[in-house]
Amino acid sequence: MIKNKINKINFQNLIMIGILLIFLMCNQVNAKENYIVALVNNTPITKIDLEDKAKLMSYSIKKNISQKNLNNFFNQSLKSLITDTLIRSEGLKFNKNILNLVKDRAYSNLLSDYNGSEILLNKFIQKLNISKSMVLNKYENEIILGILLQNKFEQQFENLNQEIQEIIRLKELEKNKDKFELAEIVIPKKNNMELFNKIKNALNKDSNFSYIAKQVSINPSAKKGGKIGWRTLENLPVEITSNNQLINEGDIFHLIKNETYRIIKILVKRNQGKISNIEDQILLAVINFKINFGRKKAVYLIVKDKVDGLLKNNKGCNGLKNINNNTNKDITLRVINSRIADLDVNLQKKINNLQLYKIMEPIYEGNEGYLYVLCDKAKSKLIDFNPDLIKKELIDKRMSILSSRYLKKINQNAVIKIINDKY
Repeated sequence: MIKNKINKINFQNLIMIGILLIFLMCNQVNAKENYIVALVNNTPITKIDLEDKAKLMSYSIKKNISQKNLNNFFNQSLKSLITDTLIRSEGLKFNKNILNLVKDRAYSNLLSDYNGSEILLNKFIQKLNISKSMVLNKYENEIILGILLQNKFEQQFENLNQEIQEIIRLKELEKNKDKFELAEIVIPKKNNMELFNKIKNALNKDSNFSYIAKQVSINPSAKKGGKIGWRTLENLPVEITSNNQLINEGDIFHLIKNETYRIIKILVKRNQGKISNIEDQILLAVINFKINFGRKKAVYLIVKDKVDGLLKNNKGCNGLKNINNNTNKDITLRVINSRIADLDVNLQKKINNLQLYKIMEPIYEGNEGYLYVLCDKAKSKLIDFNPDLIKKELIDKRMSILSSRYLKKINQNAVIKIINDKY
């Protein structure tokens, strides 16, 4: 009898072991292929890390994450991941709890790029099939790098007051001059001619300059969509002014330096210091709808009728929030509050003559369509000089210079081993 009990227990154990083996085998079959690509100061960068970073870059430029496109971004992705790993490594040397200290602020900064909506953020992550940590890492690293620079160059940041006073004096003299607001994308020159050309081609097709800058640019200005502030004609790069050509809003210039490719865009031009129309602040309702298996125009007309009805019944945009009810599962609404100058080029063109509460012609991307309704528009006003803003601009500029110097140094001192370059 005891022997029978033992046999029964052994049989049950064998069944459990068998189930466990089957589970492990299934997981192994379904598991995403992964291996170590590089070691940075003994911290691994994996194939999955590389693919996720490549997806972010590919989507920002090509709006596509096919394997063929990803292959073009692996080289730049690895360089970016190496820099990210070095920043985190230096941050942990400075304070072993630094990741916990920056976590909440980084997540808040991340959400602000998705209108404060976790739903929009999660939809983006699911669309690209990447980890949330990969998206969040960039925001954490920006804060960590700022802390490291403030600590290392503390004395330099304390000597800004005299410079600020001089800048205020000069700005007073520049009040009535032509002024240009610039944004830039900076990438390393070495082995990146193909990436440089892809970015140029994307911008020629009116891709979003700000989004590309955030994902690809190595300059700290990337976190602001590449914005580097205002310049007078005399302070523009000589490559832009050397031909004495007329410089207009939207113009893009390609500069090739010793170590970098630099793409500069004129976001706004103030003629004789007067504010530009594209600095107007607008409120846009964006209605996103799925095409699925329907015809674009037919689906658009159905959605347009619903939107027209809501606008008419409520005499404004307030009723549009009802578009998100249960009967419209393939239709979502979000609101954009922005300067015209900070919108996609295509949107800027379409908004020019758009009246309040009128529906713009749709824009299509793959299986999705977008309707835009202008809900409000306000003229921008020139703001008097603000010493705090001037100080912030100066600090950002100084950060940019010191950041390049600092990253170059820690890269030179790092131990970087490429384990597998067959990605």
